[in-house]
Parts: sequence; structure tokens; C-alpha cells
Amino acid sequence: MLILARRIITYLRNAWRRLLHVLRPPSCRVSGPMLVGKQRNQAGNCNIYTFFSVSDDSLVPNVRAVHMNVLRIVGCCRGWLAMFDPRNPRASLLLWNPVSDDRIYLPSRYSGPHGRKIKWKDLEKFVLSDDPEPAGEWVAVAYLTNKNDFLLAFYRNGDPGWTILSILKHNDLLDIEYYNGRFFVATPFELFRCDLELPIPALIKIKLTNQPDSMDEKKDGSFRSDDVHLVRCSEDLLEILLVREKNQYVSRFAEVYKLEWGEFQVTLKRQTSVDVGEFAFFVGSTHSFSLAARDCPSCRSASVYISNYTYERNWLRVIDLYHESNLSGPMECPDGLLGTEWRPTCWISPGRAVMNMVEE
Repeated sequence: MLILARRIITYLRNAWRRLLHVLRPPSCRVSGPMLVGKQRNQAGNCNIYTFFSVSDDSLVPNVRAVHMNVLRIVGCCRGWLAMFDPRNPRASLLLWNPVSDDRIYLPSRYSGPHGRKIKWKDLEKFVLSDDPEPAGEWVAVAYLTNKNDFLLAFYRNGDPGWTILSILKHNDLLDIEYYNGRFFVATPFELFRCDLELPIPALIKIKLTNQPDSMDEKKDGSFRSDDVHLVRCSEDLLEILLVREKNQYVSRFAEVYKLEWGEFQVTLKRQTSVDVGEFAFFVGSTHSFSLAARDCPSCRSASVYISNYTYERNWLRVIDLYHESNLSGPMECPDGLLGTEWRPTCWISPGRAVMNMVEE
């Protein structure tokens, strides 16, 4: 009864915040992708998070909370930021929607009689199955690394704690995505699916065919790819490979592959700019996603926006899939951010709840 009462209270509180959001000025509403970035304050500390709208080509006013100056962002998925307080290692993980101002707190222990505490500073990847409604059926998967421990764990809404799914031998997990009712995990050379409905949840390896050459080092050693992103695009699941020159940190071009599902194996089919021409892709160190270019007029179609390679003027890079050379270039930094040392941290997508409120 106590758990049910808490869920009802949380649901009513979030419903009230959604009503307040509708009553906010139009300038507070966001319909396109945003970049979350750090900006230096007057004391010289880079700990103020602000939001930049790609569609409006400007900072988003009023979408900022005071507590973000002390909390640290460790993940982002479906319009929600995963944050924790570094001053309190026992604190829960906070899911915060910066547009609707909804908040959900997740437990910080693993399940079991001797469940140990989770150190959220070790969180590398965080993915949600859907928008996390307090009374909804959704799942979160987290990848945590600490010295020699590489843990993949999941949390079902309402569970008392997190369940360890797998203990990996190496720190080679690159991305996680939820697709067609299951979570998928990508490493540099392999693909796995998470079967959470088994009596003992397990990580199952998927047989891949037509493995792209770029996954391994070229014969002359000039290019290699060790950066793989899983992106759900319309009804498909895609793998985006960012390929860089040897001894260089900046990705020079990208290859996009569609996962075609067979009875016993998965085939990777190379996609051209014609295949993905209606979409723009946003990839980074957190959750990656795609958007139809028509929903984001300022975004280039058949392009890959990269937020975690910000070496030129502290900004981002864009790879144009239309050109045969497919070479990347830095996106010009907006005038409003020049000289501010504004550093992009992660992409944040307009979650379904946010999009619904904008449409209304």
C-alpha cells in the first residue's frame, strides 16, 4: 500500500508540472534536439549547464535548474538527463526532464540480501526502454566501469534495486539501444541482445554476417574504427561506424549499416545517402538517436552530428553522407557562444512527452 501511495503522489505531482509547462511562455518550449553544455562561471569553474537548441540556433531560455550547478550529468536518454550528487555518494540517481521539469529517483543498490551500493560516477552508458512514467512499465539498462569491474545491470520500474545482467571481461562495450522490445549491446566486433524475461536474465551473442571492413584496421593501417553507435531509425536498427585516421582522434567519415534480421543470423547491409536521406543522426558518448529532417528544419538531412569530438573551437563536427568523400568538418560555432568556452556534453532528444506537449 505504501508503494502504491507513493506512485499516486508522484503521478499527481508530475501531472501538475506538465500543466505548469503548458502555461509557460512559448520561448520555453523545445521541439528539436538540444545540446547540453558546460559554461564557465565568474569564478572560472566549468560547472554551469546550459542548453543549446539546434533548431533555433541559440541558447534555450528558462530551461535550466539551479540544482544542475551541483549535480553531475552521467547519462541522457529520450529527453531525460541522468544525474547524481558527487557530494553524496549514497544518493539516488535522478532522472530529470529539463523541459517538463519531471523528476524520477532510481535506487542506488543492486538487488539481493547483500546488495552493494552503486557508485554513479562509474556510469558509462544509460538507456531507457521508453519515457519513464512513474506508473508505467519501463526498463533502464546501465553500464558501469570501475577498475577491473565492467557491469551491465538493469532496473524495472518498481523494483527495489538493480539486477546485474552480465559481468564483462573487458571494457569494450560501445553502445546500447532498445529496439523491438529488447535491448541490444554493441562491442567493436560483436552484437548481443539482452534477454531480460528469462528465469536467469542473460546476454546472448548474435551471429553477424557481412562484417564491414572498417571494423578492423585497413591493410595499410591508414584508417580504423573503434567507435560504434546503435541508432533506432524509423522501423529499423542501424549501426553507425565512425572511422578515423590512424593516430588521430577526429572521425573523418562514417558508414551506416542496417541490421537485417534472419532466422539464425543478422546481416549488416551498407546504407547509402538515398536510404537515410530523410534523417539526421545525433551521436555522442551518451544515447544516440535519429530525427526526421522535416522535424528539424535547421538540421542537414543524411548527416551525422557528433558531440564528443569537440576539438575545434569547442564545438561539434558534422559528417555529410551525401558526398562520396564523406569527410567531416567542424560546424560553425554560433556567435552567441563565441568566447564563452561553452563545451558540449551530450545530446538530448525531444522525448515523446515533450513532443506531445509542443504539438498541443
